[in-house]
Amino acid sequence: MVAGEALKGYNDVIILRVLLDGDSYGYEIANRIRRMAQERYSIKQTTLYSALNRLARLEYVMPYDGVESFGRPRMYYKVTEKGKAYYLSQKALWFEVVDIMDCFVRGESDEDD
Repeated sequence: MVAGEALKGYNDVIILRVLLDGDSYGYEIANRIRRMAQERYSIKQTTLYSALNRLARLEYVMPYDGVESFGRPRMYYKVTEKGKAYYLSQKALWFEVVDIMDCFVRGESDEDD
């Protein structure tokens, strides 16, 4: 299991990716993250809801009341166009970061010659 600190800066991107598959609510988002990560990462509820609130303030997601559960309406979240654009920009940045890190982790550099 990967420690939460290792992925801390990527939670927003992870959440947006999950929501690109369809609108969802907190508990299900957390479960989908765990399943998509093949049980190697799970997000804490407090981290999830802090991120969802931040994403809503930034207008990357739109919260709305959904189906009631145990007498209370569930808060669902939907990715906005602004959120989708942010996700795509962060996805491109991720591949650039991976490429750079590969230079160091795999030992590929001019210094090795």
